[in-house]
Amino acid sequence: MIIGWIVLILIVIGVIMLQSSTGKKKAPTTKSASGQYTIWIVDDSKTQFTQFLTSFKEANASMSSVDYVVESFDDYETYSQALSSAFIQWKAPDLFVLNNNETSLFQSRTVAIPNDVVKINQFRKDYKTIFNNDMIIDLWEVDEQWEPIKWLRWMPAWYETLWVFYNRRFKFKGPDFNSLAAMNSAISKVRELDVTPIAIWNGSTIVDSWDILAQFFLLNKVTGITKADGTKQKQTLWEYTAFGSSSGQNAYNDLFDVAVNSNSDNIELFANKEVWAIIAYPRAVKRLEVLWAPKASIYATSFPHSFSWDGPSLANYNYFVINSDSQQKDIWYAFMQYLNSDEWVEAYINKFPYYLPPRINLEEDLIEKKVSNYFDNIFIGDFYSDEELSSFDKWNKVLYDKNVIPVLDDFASYLSKFEKFKAQTLCQADKIINLTELWKSCN
Repeated sequence: MIIGWIVLILIVIGVIMLQSSTGKKKAPTTKSASGQYTIWIVDDSKTQFTQFLTSFKEANASMSSVDYVVESFDDYETYSQALSSAFIQWKAPDLFVLNNNETSLFQSRTVAIPNDVVKINQFRKDYKTIFNNDMIIDLWEVDEQWEPIKWLRWMPAWYETLWVFYNRRFKFKGPDFNSLAAMNSAISKVRELDVTPIAIWNGSTIVDSWDILAQFFLLNKVTGITKADGTKQKQTLWEYTAFGSSSGQNAYNDLFDVAVNSNSDNIELFANKEVWAIIAYPRAVKRLEVLWAPKASIYATSFPHSFSWDGPSLANYNYFVINSDSQQKDIWYAFMQYLNSDEWVEAYINKFPYYLPPRINLEEDLIEKKVSNYFDNIFIGDFYSDEELSSFDKWNKVLYDKNVIPVLDDFASYLSKFEKFKAQTLCQADKIINLTELWKSCN
């Protein structure tokens, strides 16, 4: 019954999506604004974001009487379900975030940002290439003739890439993570120590395991789940799972049952000194600040590539979008303008110091900034490289993230299970997003 209701809700949302709006040519004139406006975010502190909004209200005196109601969700699955329900009941937030690594069901319920609010040509100069590729769209409109008009669909305030956190007390050093080959070499040299070198593979005991797998796909030039097939699929899964292999003297699989039975994950095992290194997003410092000691022994570096000509590094970020049904969109256009500056992106990252800035010229200013005041040896500048950044299209993030975990937990038949996972995920996502063959079973 629960599954039936979920399918019904998603069908209704799909119908609503067909009534989408793309916005107007010009932004409305900003007037004195009041009333209650809602903002939904994921992963980030409600308190810190509200403090950031205080600066926005001070900078926009005509909007000082607006009551901004902020809701923050701990995980994307809960957030996506709440957002679905809110749209069905016509109670969706005025401003909300979506993730770059999916073809989102909710994109068609957003309004584009006109060129007189954020100028496209200047945006191209100020932001890293990935944001230009992901966010600038063509909308065909009729004036005297058909012509493409550039629009900015959404606005980022940060991004993150995968990092390797490691404990220098267990003989790992930064150069050990310059490449996957170097990491393998380091693992082979420390077999005598009674500790597992690095935790990567098992899905249910690895934080962000689904994105680690996506990163390995990108290294093999696979940019989305629809393209994950054939030789590249086998090569990627082989490379990824090899780091959890006992035969490779890593033996993370040996800790799998221990982690499951103790309801712990790779971050906790790392904090307890049961593994030397983990791969995680920089926001892992929030948990490590609570779990880790001594603070001087933890180091971090960017995710390694096999060779200099490898595929791009995975970028993960949430971008702000405007609900096309929201009233007084001038408030949100002003917010987008507010975000579109060095000053306010830097102010945003000061609230969330473990994120990287999307604006190019802020990189040098923040290079000596600590990721966490607790840790002495982790600086933002450690994570910049000349590597290309890319999104990995999961099609539907919630389905991908949730359903890939059982595949990664299966030591014996992960390759064949991945084929089934891929087919089911794409089938279910197609039903949700495109309302295709709703009567057909995806099993």
